[in-house]
Amino acid sequence: MPLPRVNSSSNLASWLLDLAGQVPLGVSLYGIDIGSSLFPTDPAPNFHLSVNSITKLPASWSSTFNLAHQRFLLGGLTLSDWQVALTELHRILVPGGWINLLEPLMDVSLFSWTPGPATKKVYLLMRAVMLAKGIVPDLPHRLPAFLQEAGFVNIHTEERRVSLYGQDGADMRNNTYIGMLGLKTPVMDAGGMGFVQSEEQFDSLLTAMRQEWSETPDAVAQNFMFYAQKPASP
Repeated sequence: MPLPRVNSSSNLASWLLDLAGQVPLGVSLYGIDIGSSLFPTDPAPNFHLSVNSITKLPASWSSTFNLAHQRFLLGGLTLSDWQVALTELHRILVPGGWINLLEPLMDVSLFSWTPGPATKKVYLLMRAVMLAKGIVPDLPHRLPAFLQEAGFVNIHTEERRVSLYGQDGADMRNNTYIGMLGLKTPVMDAGGMGFVQSEEQFDSLLTAMRQEWSETPDAVAQNFMFYAQKPASP
């Protein structure tokens, strides 16, 4: 019962490591990334980690896996990449196998809560950067249709909200702030994209956004989990 894990985040194997403690050693766990720098240095014997792209998985993996898990690739895949990736994930699953995805909502116009002015400006800036690169900020709202187009059935969606407010939301608030700092270079390289004129202004905007979150009781990061099945028969 091989189970692949596909993720390019900084905690590449965290999901696999958690899963490893819940399944027998006879279960094979596969993980991929586009580079090996984040691979665990001493993986368990049932771990199989390799450098691969989700848009071009090994041909030998066809109809091999019972479960494929992937998360937080919204910022790494364009619209056309998603279509290819889901087709590849469908291919490697056995008939009746399942896919599990987790992705954030980045389109501020679809937030379930009312963001403050700094938050709205930051997310509009992020949206401009994403669209310029062909990335889909409202991906969670599109994924069910993408999954259906790729041939999946029994498609389910669950929203998972993580607080950004007060002490309870401090870790998520700070982690998100740090992640967004990575936008500074592409934004400034693009001349500020009409939103900011300097690095100092960019930093101040993100600091104001973080402060808004700490003071807004309904501020949340909206993540969406999807699970869907490859048909058991053609």
